[in-house]
Amino acid sequence: MNYNYIFGFILLFTVAFFFGCDDNSTGPGDAGSFTVKITGDVNREFSGSAVFVITTQPEEGFSLALVSGDEREESALMVTFLFGTASPGKGTHPISEDASQTSFASWYTSSEHQEYFFAESGSMTVTTATDKRFAGSFQYTATGWTGDDYETDKEVTISGDFDAVGGWDFSE
Repeated sequence: MNYNYIFGFILLFTVAFFFGCDDNSTGPGDAGSFTVKITGDVNREFSGSAVFVITTQPEEGFSLALVSGDEREESALMVTFLFGTASPGKGTHPISEDASQTSFASWYTSSEHQEYFFAESGSMTVTTATDKRFAGSFQYTATGWTGDDYETDKEVTISGDFDAVGGWDFSE
């Protein structure tokens, strides 16, 4: 997995959160919303803001960020999804290790708890997909590690629902 690509999208989300949504967005308010439940070797439940970003140039891409609290705080928890085209569309899409033209890549990070989990397999069901709103649900298995034990792989199931706003196009 190309981690520069991942961190680039995290930077885009930080910019998007900092500048806010378009006042003409349709949906769940200016910041969107989500709930997430993590079960297995780590157990968490959290909620917060949901936004998405679209790029069309130099390459097509779609990113969805689910962030608890303020992403600038040390205690933020975040689930991020990448898709290999600018428009995933309605329907059920697989979640795997890498983003592609037909599947999402996803990972969960927590700076507060020092937890990092990367998707293995699962799916996302998209119920709304417009240029200003993206909504649905997801469930996937993930493996990763925690700050108190980097040497032992841990397994979790991550599930939730979201109603995201956005549609920013960061094309060059």
